[in-house]
Amino acid sequence: MKKTERDVARDAWDAYVRARDAGHEQWVKKAHEAERFYAGGGQQWDEADRQRLESEGKPVLEVNLILSTVNAMLGERINQRAEIRFQPMRGGTAQLAEAVLTPLVRHIQEDNQFHYLEGEMFQDGLITGRGYLDIRMNFDEDLRGEARISVVDPMTVIPDPYAKSYDTRDWREVITTRWMTLHEIEAEYGKEHRKKVEAFALTSDSLGAYEHDCIEWAIKDHSFGDPDAVVAERHSTEDISRVRVIERQFKQVAPARFYVDNATGDMREIPEDIPDERAAALAQQLGMSIIRRVRPRVRWTVTCGTHVIKDIWSPYPHFTIVGYFPYFMRGRPFGVVQNLISPQRQLNKAESQELHIINTTANSGWIIEAGSLLNMTEDELEARGAETGLVMVVRQGAQPPTKILPNHVPTGISNVASKASGAIKAISGIYDAMLGDAGREVSGKALEARIQRGTVQMQVPFDNLNRTRQIVGEMLYGLIREYYTEERVYHVADFNQPGAPIVPVEINKQQFDGTILNDVTIGEYAIRVSVGPSHDNVQEAQFQEALQLREAGVMIPDYAVVENSHLLHRHELSELLRKMQGFAEPTPEEQQMLQMQQQIQMEMVLAELATNKAKAMLLQAQAQQAQAKAQELEGGAQIQALELQSHIELELRKLEQRWAELQANLENKLQLAGVHAGIKSDLTRYTTVAKQTTEEMRQRTDLQKTAMQLQAAREKSTPPSKSKAR
Repeated sequence: MKKTERDVARDAWDAYVRARDAGHEQWVKKAHEAERFYAGGGQQWDEADRQRLESEGKPVLEVNLILSTVNAMLGERINQRAEIRFQPMRGGTAQLAEAVLTPLVRHIQEDNQFHYLEGEMFQDGLITGRGYLDIRMNFDEDLRGEARISVVDPMTVIPDPYAKSYDTRDWREVITTRWMTLHEIEAEYGKEHRKKVEAFALTSDSLGAYEHDCIEWAIKDHSFGDPDAVVAERHSTEDISRVRVIERQFKQVAPARFYVDNATGDMREIPEDIPDERAAALAQQLGMSIIRRVRPRVRWTVTCGTHVIKDIWSPYPHFTIVGYFPYFMRGRPFGVVQNLISPQRQLNKAESQELHIINTTANSGWIIEAGSLLNMTEDELEARGAETGLVMVVRQGAQPPTKILPNHVPTGISNVASKASGAIKAISGIYDAMLGDAGREVSGKALEARIQRGTVQMQVPFDNLNRTRQIVGEMLYGLIREYYTEERVYHVADFNQPGAPIVPVEINKQQFDGTILNDVTIGEYAIRVSVGPSHDNVQEAQFQEALQLREAGVMIPDYAVVENSHLLHRHELSELLRKMQGFAEPTPEEQQMLQMQQQIQMEMVLAELATNKAKAMLLQAQAQQAQAKAQELEGGAQIQALELQSHIELELRKLEQRWAELQANLENKLQLAGVHAGIKSDLTRYTTVAKQTTEEMRQRTDLQKTAMQLQAAREKSTPPSKSKAR
């Protein structure tokens, strides 16, 4: 049986009252108190106590240590750089994860100024214990839709009173309520809904239980002659100040249709506005199947009293609200300020009492002899005794006036103030070192150790912040898969390159062969949050480390040092230094000039090689001549031939060494200049020819040496001639 509009509105109102009375009103009071203690400025004292102390002439001091404590944690987040990255899972690729999805989510965050939105949410969480974001699609500026992130006032979000999970996607419901004027309702929902809300508010029979906490009436002076008498007008639309609008997202079990990829098994829910015939035709065209399942779905209603403004199935598979809770204990979140209120009150009272004691004992009085004063009376001394530069004339021979010593401030008062200040530091984990007040006598290592101890205690709120970032990344990825299905081009800053250039990121690009490039709807990816120092801090650290390496003797190029500096035109200056030092890529004109120089050098090397080859041939001819003479000469001549052979081998080794040096020098020049493949192939060919020539000369030398050894052996075995014997 379908519910009527009044039934839907009544269900939403009952859910609001149930969640409101289950502890939300008490939490709102504590949250307002925490905000007052953080802001300070006279708000940390109860108004009744303040008026009583001021009427008694006592000081009312506020030494707001909560402000500096919370600001230290806020500053720690600002110095961090968190990036949502993707890791391929089933059907995903590393290229799409790193080059497309990660930059796309970075673009969405920058487009929404997520760094500042996250800061507001983080501050709400630290102070009140709850911080919220709202993530949904917006079609106002782009008909294709853009993901929009906004901060929600935690006072207006009423969570599921029975929820035990940190993740809002596991809750049964979440309610957001706002006080809106009739003009705001017309601007956001239309004129028709405004008229129905007006009719509801002006019909006394329909109010009933709704009037309390549902309508605010304008208060006007309606009593002649008595301006203090006021009454609420309830006769026209002008008398309606504001009305409460309830936006409720809750889960219901309902049937749903899904597209199923027959190859991968991936399932996609079919929107409600697509008829069955169109869904079947699209499934057949894409080669998919359609199945029906019963599952929990999100119902989205917006009501005001008995009037229903919206009652639809949510276009999202989850609630749009994302929560951040610094400390979470099974459905009981709390923040940092809550546990600092008591020691802060103790500190304020101790400091105020100490100042009161000092004020009351500063003018402690005088002891004088009766009739000893000549220029004033005793009453005048009582009134003027605390003046600076007071001159008292004493009668001659009389005892001069004596100042009564004031009582010392009790040490217990100072100890109470010290204990309260120490309790705030111990509870929060924010010590003096983290506030920049460590003292001169503390060494660098001790200071770093103190900061590290405080950082460890702060890890719980920051770990939960990373958990919220993880949920934000998963929700953004879900919106990308469902709504970023058309071909789009985004321009994103690439912080991995010098100067963070803007690079285009294309998604779902249709190729000529029918395939789709960078299809973000295919595959599954896991989300991981990478946390590190901010870009400015990283650059500063890189600059200091580069200077230290240069001082240590490491040859860091000048352009690398300038690139990590904070100069306004550091990128242009770095590129200029890179060119001057020969590290930059040459221009086409420079490449042509380098090719001409390399050709000249190549010809010089070949000429030197030809000269050395001629010298080798000359040495070879001399060796052959020496061998011929050795056949006619005796042992002495043979020794000279061997010496000449050794000289030839030495010259050949020098020639090989010289050729290796020339080759290495030429290869180095070619590598630095980035020579083309054609010149490299010429160098390889000339190198091969030189090696073949050297090898041929070596083989000839070895043959000549072997021939000379055989000749010497033959001469030893031949008997001496008769003429020589005689």
